[in-house]
Amino acid sequence: MKHTNCLIAILMSVVMLTSYNAYRPLLASDEDEPVIKKCSYGERKKYRDYLIDINLYTGGGNLLHEKYSDELLCLAFSMSEKQDISLVKQSVGFYHDRLSSGDRVYYIGFDVSAEYDGKLDYGRFCTRLIRENVSGIAEEAVQLERVFREKNVAGMVITFRWDNSGEESNFTIWLKSADLRLYNNGNITASELYQRSTITGSSGRVILLPI
Repeated sequence: MKHTNCLIAILMSVVMLTSYNAYRPLLASDEDEPVIKKCSYGERKKYRDYLIDINLYTGGGNLLHEKYSDELLCLAFSMSEKQDISLVKQSVGFYHDRLSSGDRVYYIGFDVSAEYDGKLDYGRFCTRLIRENVSGIAEEAVQLERVFREKNVAGMVITFRWDNSGEESNFTIWLKSADLRLYNNGNITASELYQRSTITGSSGRVILLPI
């Protein structure tokens, strides 16, 4: 009988321990976070030429660049290798939001080289580039939460550039980190993400697009 009671007690302990492990909350740590910097050294080394020259920064962007250089390198890797984005070299880094007032606000981002479709006007072409590329880019932002914790980093910025009969055209889309989080958690759609963004044209002024 004593052996039976002992065996029952052991089995109950095992069941309780298993139940605790199954239902206890997972505690996040820097090691557990799916941060972009976990790409390999070889993958990071491959994209060094895509980062902004740190000597070209003004007003504090260089400090963010130094702190998150691994994230920048792996962001370049992710966009090129996973999203098939044609990055412009020396464009991956931190960009100052000149439209913001007060303290300096930065966005992590890059430039994309696009092939112009002469059949579409400027607005329609910009809209097509957003619909074809930005949702995939936004999905990678889930790996940038450590960067977005910086109080002066507001989100992600992407500038699309293309040649139009020998002249460069471009537009920039500014995505807030809170909206990227909502999108990746399934709380808003891709269209809603685009509509919540700020878009600036070649002149740097805010433009409206049919998105």
